[in-house]
Amino acid sequence: MNKLNINGISIYNRNEAEAKEIYSSIFSRGDYSVSINTDSPLIIDCGAHIGLATIYFKKKFPSSKITAIEANPETLSFLRKNIKANKIKDVEVIWGALTKKTGILPLYVDPDNANPWSWDDSIIKDIWSDMPSRKTKKIVQVPAVHLSEIIASKVDLIKLDIEGAECEVIEEVESKLDLVNSIIIEVHPTKKTPLTYLRKIRKILKAHNFKTKEYPLDWAVFINAKKE
Repeated sequence: MNKLNINGISIYNRNEAEAKEIYSSIFSRGDYSVSINTDSPLIIDCGAHIGLATIYFKKKFPSSKITAIEANPETLSFLRKNIKANKIKDVEVIWGALTKKTGILPLYVDPDNANPWSWDDSIIKDIWSDMPSRKTKKIVQVPAVHLSEIIASKVDLIKLDIEGAECEVIEEVESKLDLVNSIIIEVHPTKKTPLTYLRKIRKILKAHNFKTKEYPLDWAVFINAKKE
């Protein structure tokens, strides 16, 4: 276990280089920068990892209530630890992989037990096959979670970063999208998530009156969707 302290934020982690990169993307680059028209928003952090996005949202919106969902049980333990270490309140933590499937699923993770790059964890087998250095092989069994069952009332923001399952989750939650005001989706272009996958997401969001802006990076496309 490693511990970082960056600008007063305690960050427990298993991979210091990964934790620093994630911190930089969220707090410095502003990947999840968003405006919300309420002081006490309801936010769902899908793919919460070790909790840096959750902490970012709580610092930006101190009165927010957040549901943080993480699939990898070891990463989940760091998520809980970082929430506690930073005295973050009003956060519900859920263990499981977001999907439209049911039951128990294989989660493909980095086999390195010492310094795993757990941001690559995916329920999509061989999603990183075109990037051998990121290919994941170890399997962890995790419960399926349906986002539609979590949404019971108005949601101000959904952040979705779940390594290849974004489209099926948007399809699964479509019946609840009229309750959602904003969505930030991080899509990684791979052989298993081609442009047709991105088009499906755009089509569903448009059908539910979201206006979208896209921000392409070398390794991802960020979709910032907000109700018109």
